[in-house]
Formats: sequence, C-alpha cells, structure tokens
Amino acid sequence: MSNPDLTFIDWFVRQAYRDDPVGDSARDMLDDPHWPEQEAILADYLDYLASVQASDLALQALQQAWEEWSAS
Repeated sequence: MSNPDLTFIDWFVRQAYRDDPVGDSARDMLDDPHWPEQEAILADYLDYLASVQASDLALQALQQAWEEWSAS
C-alpha cells in the first residue's frame, strides 16, 4: 500500500534523479507546465499523456512509477 503521507506527485518528483525511464518520465513531468496539478488516479495521468501523444514508452514508465509508488 502507498504511504499516505507521500502523494504520487511528491514521490514522483523525488525520482527525477534516476537514470532510467521512471526518472526520464519524472523530469518530463517537471518540465511540463500543463501536467495535471491536482492528485489524480493513474488513468487520469495516462489519459493526459495520451492527449499529448506521449510515446508508449512514456506511458509504460508512468505505469511503472505508479506501481512502485503503490508498493512503497
């Protein structure tokens, strides 16, 4: 179960140092002025990425990040 004191976005921001797809995705999120500001469910974030025509790899990285956060 995810840590209720650490939102997904807070957790995701902390992953920006990583040298892997999750880190790439976190950096992309930080650079995106239109990223959803409020906490959302995974489907909302995936829908947003699809709306901006993100690659399948970006969608997979976000899914991986969500799974890691959920398990933390």
